[in-house]
Amino acid sequence: MSTKYDVYFSCAMSGQLSAVREQNLAFGQALSALCAELGLALFNPEITQCPNETVYAEEKKILSGCRLMILFLNSPSCGAGGEAVICDYENVPIILVSRDLSSISTFVLANPQVKAKIVFTEFSQVMASLRENMEALLGLPSATSMAAL
Repeated sequence: MSTKYDVYFSCAMSGQLSAVREQNLAFGQALSALCAELGLALFNPEITQCPNETVYAEEKKILSGCRLMILFLNSPSCGAGGEAVICDYENVPIILVSRDLSSISTFVLANPQVKAKIVFTEFSQVMASLRENMEALLGLPSATSMAAL
């Protein structure tokens, strides 16, 4: 896998109810469209799957080379701490997106690479806020500044 990715998408999929999995997949699709609009390459483990025997080494390498991780916690943070620790060691900023921060591990919430926390009640609220945070963290021209040109 030699593609260079800008953004790594992380969410809990293993052991989740089908409704949660569907919401996570829908968020991944919306994030993919947003990244395409911003000219960013997205790594989504649910789409670009690494072989089981090499998944840790390959995804760690991909995440380490990314400019940003989007951590979508639509359910308690099963396994998200591992990727967040890699971000801390590799200085990869994290944007955390969740409906409720109270169900998220304080270990994840206290990670110094968490640069933005987006809490939402309706899925439709997320993308505009996510776009603004991505533009700011990655130094991209904002949609409002481009409209002024």
